Amino acid sequence: MAGPGAVFFFLTGLRLSHNARHRSLGIGPAAHDVVLGALSLAMSASMHAVQVTHLHHHRHTLEADDMEAAHVKWPWWRALLLGAAPP
Repeated sequence: MAGPGAVFFFLTGLRLSHNARHRSLGIGPAAHDVVLGALSLAMSASMHAVQVTHLHHHRHTLEADDMEAAHVKWPWWRALLLGAAPP
């Protein structure tokens, strides 16, 4: 039963961190940083680092330095084989 719970937790964390990255939780800038910090510990990844690359992605969508969307230019078989791994 831990598997489905872990998946639910991870997906909920992704949604919450996405909204915190965009500062759209309605709790103020400092509180958004606290949320990202807590999620960084809970998800074992720096959510502030993800915020930097994610906001860069929004400013430079599909440009050469858009690492978040680099896989969209891959052939279909590579995308299926590697997923969203960095190029």
